[in-house]
Amino acid sequence: MPERARSLAEGYVYLDLAVPEGGETAEPVAGEDAWTLRLGTIEVEVSYEGERAARLHEMRFGPGISRLIDAGQWVVVAGVYARRALAEDLQFAADPTADDDAYLSVVAGWELAADAVAEALRFVPAGADRPPADAFWTHTGRAVHRENPERFTRQALEADLAHYRQNLDDFQRLHDTG
Repeated sequence: MPERARSLAEGYVYLDLAVPEGGETAEPVAGEDAWTLRLGTIEVEVSYEGERAARLHEMRFGPGISRLIDAGQWVVVAGVYARRALAEDLQFAADPTADDDAYLSVVAGWELAADAVAEALRFVPAGADRPPADAFWTHTGRAVHRENPERFTRQALEADLAHYRQNLDDFQRLHDTG
């Protein structure tokens, strides 16, 4: 039985994490109630209703807390997107005459970094300072948490979120021609 993702975006991130050496991810295959995403032998289903809810609530990875990607993995994903966005941001600053695709790639990178760290924040219960131990169920998530538990305090996650959003705002303010 395939895993269930809250949105297509979450499904694609899960596949990237599950098969780190990469490969060709096929286009979603439409079924009766859901799309199926495949990478190698791994399958993820995304219900039409789940994708609709993600879009309705403007939550890229879907409402609720992820059951596929743990808090540690979300912080890793946010860091990957942020490093990529920063590199592209610097490249764009060196040549601001680059095409619209380069601009949009930087914007998407900062948005994805912010959205991913926001996903990690969802694991922090109301009134708590950090996610509970069971928010780290993967090898990667547990390792990242064990090596840097201070990265997972509410304050640290909120600071990362604010930093990524500020970088996005700064980039758009400096380079928006509209």
